[in-house]
Amino acid sequence: DGKLESLADVMKITAYTVNIPPVANAGSDLVIPIGVSFPLDGSASHDDDGDPITYNWQLSNAPTGGSPVLQNNKTEKPSFLADIKGRYQIDLTVQDGKDNNVDSLIVDAVSVSMLGISPENRSIPLGLAGKQFIASATLDDSSKLDVSSGVTWSSSDPKIATIDSKGFALPVSEGVVNIKATFGATEVSTPLTIKPVELSSLHFFTVGGSSVVTILDG
Repeated sequence: DGKLESLADVMKITAYTVNIPPVANAGSDLVIPIGVSFPLDGSASHDDDGDPITYNWQLSNAPTGGSPVLQNNKTEKPSFLADIKGRYQIDLTVQDGKDNNVDSLIVDAVSVSMLGISPENRSIPLGLAGKQFIASATLDDSSKLDVSSGVTWSSSDPKIATIDSKGFALPVSEGVVNIKATFGATEVSTPLTIKPVELSSLHFFTVGGSSVVTILDG
């Protein structure tokens, strides 16, 4: 105070980083066949801090009378088998060591009597952007259900046409390929013909005032 000096006082300061909780993502709701082990996918889960995360899948709701199996439930991509028809709820909890987050997945298990693909026997010209195929399951009560996202799609020759996991086919070269959809023990296929490029119209124009236009053969 200009005359005397006080004793020292000590203040302790603790610095810490605020943790951002992880984000759980159990994937889109599924329609699966009964009696077949089906993969689940939690790989879209993440932690914005970059902390490593752990996975814990748990079956929180199931029809009575069944014995569903959830295998490797501590991993990013476990598998699930439903032995009876009905709706199941599976919860994914991810943890970063400090906080956790939960996301739920609805799985409808069905019994399929017949599987179909549309459109059937399709032809598209090379160079087209692509074609969406739809897989439709006929259930044992004669109702129909779109299972395009639940089937396994494949092409008999990827050098002619490829098809992704959602049923979207892309032409690669001329030829005929079989597009197949597999749903449990049931599968169906339809031919897809990739035709040559079709020229629908041809327009001549001048560039920069020149009266000569050069085009490539073909």
